[in-house]
Amino acid sequence: MKRKGMKRVKFRRKAQQSRRVAAAVRRSRSRLQRPRHKKRRLRVTQTAVKAKQNKQMKRGSRLHEPSVSASFIQSSEEAGMRDGLLARDAQSQLLDLHLRLKALKQSFRAYYANTCSHLESYEAIMALGTAYQNGYSRAAGPDLALPSVVLIPSSKRHAVIISAMNEQERIGAVLHELERLVPDELIIIVNGSTDMTLQLAREASSAATIVHYPDAIGHDVGRSIGAKLARADVMLFTDSDFQVPAEDLGAFLWAVESGVDVALNDISPFMGTFDSRDAISHCKLWLNCTLGREDLDVNSLTAVPHALSRRTVDTIGVDALSVPPRAHALAVLHGLNVQQVHVVDVITHNRIRATNVGTHNPVAQLILGDHVEAIQEIWNWHGDYLHEPQRNRDQIALRRNGT
Repeated sequence: MKRKGMKRVKFRRKAQQSRRVAAAVRRSRSRLQRPRHKKRRLRVTQTAVKAKQNKQMKRGSRLHEPSVSASFIQSSEEAGMRDGLLARDAQSQLLDLHLRLKALKQSFRAYYANTCSHLESYEAIMALGTAYQNGYSRAAGPDLALPSVVLIPSSKRHAVIISAMNEQERIGAVLHELERLVPDELIIIVNGSTDMTLQLAREASSAATIVHYPDAIGHDVGRSIGAKLARADVMLFTDSDFQVPAEDLGAFLWAVESGVDVALNDISPFMGTFDSRDAISHCKLWLNCTLGREDLDVNSLTAVPHALSRRTVDTIGVDALSVPPRAHALAVLHGLNVQQVHVVDVITHNRIRATNVGTHNPVAQLILGDHVEAIQEIWNWHGDYLHEPQRNRDQIALRRNGT
């Protein structure tokens, strides 16, 4: 028995040794197969670009901080239950849903101001608001059940402004998400529609201000009209082409609440590498570089959604909003706080139309022309500097040659 045990041990040792030798041979072969030149060509694959985009998209809002603790979540839910019990009897006779939602928003704002105003990240605000509403709804009971909304604890008035043209298939869903923000003003500019957009907008939102133009008024003119009508402190601009979740839209409102004047949508994760971008993207980047804001990449007021402070609208004027690149340039030139604050994919979800496809489509030509106006605005601000005597070629040559 002893000899058999010794043989088994020897056999295992030999097997282990043979496996080590085989592994060493494989490693040596792999080293021999590697290219010996030191400089290896870097290849950017589609998979690598996609991975980078996904990593950037996961960051979401730039207004981030460590997640809120479980104790704050619990206390927020308990506060919602207390306030819900107090509001239950008062709201039993209140049938207007919009007014009940406003009461919910006001009570959450009071709770946030008195208890946890030091939590400033949008993620924390969303977590607290969800917990608060859960407690509030549980206390109110099924008879006074409220739809899910996004609670922004702001003391400022919010306005949401959209333009709509032949959007009967989407206008209802778009307005549903906008009303989840419980805005103080909802302004809809319906223009050039030949379908049921106007009627469906009236049915979907009884509290909205609807401006109707039978004829088309232009691609971005609705922004100027909406801003002129709005009396709010913060204005959120979006389109009716497709539905954007209210949780994403709220990030722009909170950014302005936190001190940003122009809260931009960060679309750079969807634009790929520089060589794969189109002419419009190159114009956007060129404009930002000319303004000394290379950090903004291709982001500007051309892309929705975005939010503006009242200070911005009063400074650059409502007329400038009809030409988004010009409005963007004016905001930077006036020294306003312009930031890219949240990522919303409006590239892959953009509705395909006959006017926005092709190399020389009308929308692309319009945007390119708008950027020419933006560059003209920069020239108006700094043109005299370019014509100063020391800027002529002879003076530059003398300074360069040291004579």
